[in-house]
Amino acid sequence: MQILMTLLSIIGAAYFWSGGARNARDAAEDIVHVASDVRLAFRRMGFKRKTNIHPVDAIEDNDQLTAIIAKAFVEKKGVVTLNDIVRLREALRHEFDCTDQRAEDLTIVADWAMRECGTVDAALSRASRRHYKTHEMNGFQSLMRVIGQITCETDLGPKQKETLDDNAVIFRIRK
Repeated sequence: MQILMTLLSIIGAAYFWSGGARNARDAAEDIVHVASDVRLAFRRMGFKRKTNIHPVDAIEDNDQLTAIIAKAFVEKKGVVTLNDIVRLREALRHEFDCTDQRAEDLTIVADWAMRECGTVDAALSRASRRHYKTHEMNGFQSLMRVIGQITCETDLGPKQKETLDDNAVIFRIRK
């Protein structure tokens, strides 16, 4: 009986150990897939990294810069929910009349840019300055429409209001 219990214990331990190993393998595969998604998103968007230039400063596409600013605006809210991300993607899809895949790619680029900048505030500042430098007021209306669609169901937080004020100064609407 003791041998049977020992054998069952060994089999049970092996089962749990293999389950943990399987979970670790699945997590590693998920990381590889995420990296692949980011790489493919950049390839689809035709992004080229330039040496000695911050990656956000190399972006010239209005859609990408708007997505970075809008994603950072959502992040300024505090806790970001899945509903916030869905609203962001829907607003980008609607504003730029693009596919769901393109809207997802834009949010992937926005996440990457925010990580490259280090903080949400740095991403907002850098992307807003770049947006104004490359498009001046041409892209501001689309940015405001995207932000309006994101916030249509919620009240703005104090940090989001501050962000709008900062953008008004960057885009030379207010001093």
